[in-house]
Amino acid sequence: MDIEVFTEPDELASLESEWDELVAECALPTPFLTHAWHRLWWKHCGQPGALFVVCVRHHGELVGVLPLCRETMRLRGLLPLRQMSFASGDAADYRDVLLRPGLEWEILNKLFEYLGDVCRRPGGVLTLRGLPALSRTHELLPTVAQQEGWFGGGRVAAPCPYVALPGSYEEYLASLSSSTRRKLQLKGRNLVKAHGEPLWRYAQGESITAEDIASFFRLHDLSWAERGGSKALTSPQLRAFHAELMGTLRGTVSPALAFLSLGTRDLGCIYGFTSRGVFYDYLPGFDPDFDKYSIGSQMLLRLIEFGIAQGWQELDLMRGDESYKFHYTRRCRHTLDYVLSPVRWRARLICAAEAWSQ
Repeated sequence: MDIEVFTEPDELASLESEWDELVAECALPTPFLTHAWHRLWWKHCGQPGALFVVCVRHHGELVGVLPLCRETMRLRGLLPLRQMSFASGDAADYRDVLLRPGLEWEILNKLFEYLGDVCRRPGGVLTLRGLPALSRTHELLPTVAQQEGWFGGGRVAAPCPYVALPGSYEEYLASLSSSTRRKLQLKGRNLVKAHGEPLWRYAQGESITAEDIASFFRLHDLSWAERGGSKALTSPQLRAFHAELMGTLRGTVSPALAFLSLGTRDLGCIYGFTSRGVFYDYLPGFDPDFDKYSIGSQMLLRLIEFGIAQGWQELDLMRGDESYKFHYTRRCRHTLDYVLSPVRWRARLICAAEAWSQ
């Protein structure tokens, strides 16, 4: 197996087809793994000179990709350290290594063998945060890293609630608590009584228009206006990134916008992604003029009903333990964070400092 390293965003263009073939082979092909996500993130939001994408080839074929970036780690009480972390950006809920099925062990061995030399330099640390609990990387990483002479460890990080979709919408409603079900259904009836039946509209992939994207941004801004603005769309660069992503991402993972409207007025929108029967519920937006009807809840129920009709198996509510998510599900997974170094004292020091700072 051979190592190939890319440090310039423009160089990533040559990997597109091979990269997305690996995404298609992943057990968990999330939007945050795709070539489009990484290319566009670095186009709009990346720091110059920081990119460090490590690729593994086997007999000339791309079999592994570990997209990293070089950053400075600042922990209270310690001198700044140089770290290498996932290059998908803070906007990515899940991060992972792309691994060809059947060669996972060998690819990870090669990656840690190579990165061992890189991270032995002064201050070198590898931080892999946001690995899904079901990831093949998480399953193998502790053993592979230890065998290659790395130190450190992992810890359970962010909760990720999800809804396992049953065979019918009625069955899903029956799974909710009686108080939650009555409350949501009453608000839905009140909305219809006061304003008429709202229209459900779902746009995916190429059917998403520039007007749809603009409406989502407007609704997202409105829903955060009284809370000081959205943390998820804080800059023109982030907005440009998501707008281009919605117009570009195709294939195994597809962007989607789901709207609830009255006439020509959009009341709410959910921005997400579909992949192999899973809907990733990424960002919402809603009109606060209709708060008393819990438009966000009405949107989510409509999405669940739509998803069941489409044959989806799961609605992923993404990273975060916001209390509203547990009105709709009692299921939850977690991501994991790893802090690793080939230098024992460095790994111990950083793991201790991070635990102390909690």
